[in-house]
Amino acid sequence: MTRIPEKQRHSIADWILSEGRKLADAKQFFDGLNDAFRRAGVPVERALFSLFVIHPQTAATGFEWRADRATVEIMRGRSITTSDAYLRSPIKRIHDGVDLLHAPLKGPRASREFPFFDELRAEGFTDYAAFAIPFGNGQRNVLTLTTRRPRGFTKAQIALVQGVLPLVAMVFEIHWGRRIAEAVLDTYVGRLASGRILAGSISRGQGERIDAVIWFADLRGFTALSDLRPTADVIAALNQFFDALGGAIESHGGQILKFMGDGLLAIFPVEDAAFRHHACRQALEAALAAHAAVAEINAERAAANAPMLRFNVALHVGVVVYGNIGSATRLDFTCIGPAVNLTVRIEGIAAKLAVPVVMSAAFATVVRESRATVVSLGKHSVKGLMAPPEVFTLAELAPAPALVSTPPRTEAA
Repeated sequence: MTRIPEKQRHSIADWILSEGRKLADAKQFFDGLNDAFRRAGVPVERALFSLFVIHPQTAATGFEWRADRATVEIMRGRSITTSDAYLRSPIKRIHDGVDLLHAPLKGPRASREFPFFDELRAEGFTDYAAFAIPFGNGQRNVLTLTTRRPRGFTKAQIALVQGVLPLVAMVFEIHWGRRIAEAVLDTYVGRLASGRILAGSISRGQGERIDAVIWFADLRGFTALSDLRPTADVIAALNQFFDALGGAIESHGGQILKFMGDGLLAIFPVEDAAFRHHACRQALEAALAAHAAVAEINAERAAANAPMLRFNVALHVGVVVYGNIGSATRLDFTCIGPAVNLTVRIEGIAAKLAVPVVMSAAFATVVRESRATVVSLGKHSVKGLMAPPEVFTLAELAPAPALVSTPPRTEAA
């Protein structure tokens, strides 16, 4: 039996229980853990922590730590589980039930079992150890340690690491429980709502006033598409549509609040008065980028003889009430208020005029500062609003004057 150095084991365990468990995130904990290993005499120079996650696009995530560089977070797509690199890796062996895989990389006993070991040898590493880190739900995660020490890890050092793994697993499981909750909530309710839910703002009626750009889009002709096409085709079309819009919104700093059938509501928060112009400009660029992305999709759909996707975007800037609304047993974070109502209503004007992007007067006032021309589409009576709102668009998107309710006026930047 290998004798575990009690003093070193206690030093690592004491650090985990006194300092490590209090660190803000898993990355900080992993940095500190490897420093604690080194202080206890474990000559680790490269370490990897890997675990499977619940996420629509990501199968595994983790960290790579090195003694001579900053720790990096690693994310693997869902295809990794069927890749040759994974199937022929020591990590796969741990996932399959092995608790410890200790493999010398240099010398007469050097392991040639996994192609990945050749990469480590090329970097001068001499020894490799992979450990199972099981969570309470049975999920098997992996910690790997690599060294350049000429004689590799001793049996006592391997035993030392094994002795503190239950504590390591406990801390990682706490961190990843929160990460999983964040990922699932981000996916299903959005970043803005997920942060509030995890912070405890879950009482019905809680809300706050937010200055924001409201971004509303609606797919035209969806009812006909639903009636005429198979359900699978309709779902695929909606996913294509929302992928295009979601990518444009998020890449320009917006946050999707909800999908409403064939519509989408998003906001671009205005952090302060100085940021107002930037938020409006980003929202407008997102609308144009969304139309460009859908145009590319339509080119592919045309080649497949599939119906085109047509939509309009309405933009407004104002104050919304963002809060927790619903029944006693089913709540939803959403935006309400006159600003949201106006945005939804003017989208209907865009559909009537066949204009891809329309803006409220408040939004147009801000963006005209950075665009060549903003054109009025006149005032239009809409249901739910006492005063007919005036709507605007970019000059290059304006329809023929005959379609506009009142004579258009052009406002130069």
